[in-house]
Amino acid sequence: MEQNCPYQETDQLDLISNHVFGKVDGKIMAVGRFYKKNDIVFIGRIAIEKIYRNKGFARKLMTYILKQVENEFPNHKIELSAQEYLINFYGSLGFKTHGEIYLEDGISHIKMVYFK
Repeated sequence: MEQNCPYQETDQLDLISNHVFGKVDGKIMAVGRFYKKNDIVFIGRIAIEKIYRNKGFARKLMTYILKQVENEFPNHKIELSAQEYLINFYGSLGFKTHGEIYLEDGISHIKMVYFK
């Protein structure tokens, strides 16, 4: 709702995904998922509740997810679809842009690939 995307949030990939949740005082305030398809691990659906943004929670969540991916799927390529404004954030975690910016649900995104 916040991003004005009136699209179904769940999809068939949820059935094969590992879901990660972050909590503060017992309340879920961060979510993400990752799944392997063929030889690539995809990270996505990263979301932090607005009042918790810019406090390091997204970095903690992504660091945790990357460790889980490396443990469960060692030596696999890791990709994500980043909103354009988050290129520098994901870049600081080791991701590099790949390809051109494209629209997904009316929002500018770019494919990013992880390099250790």
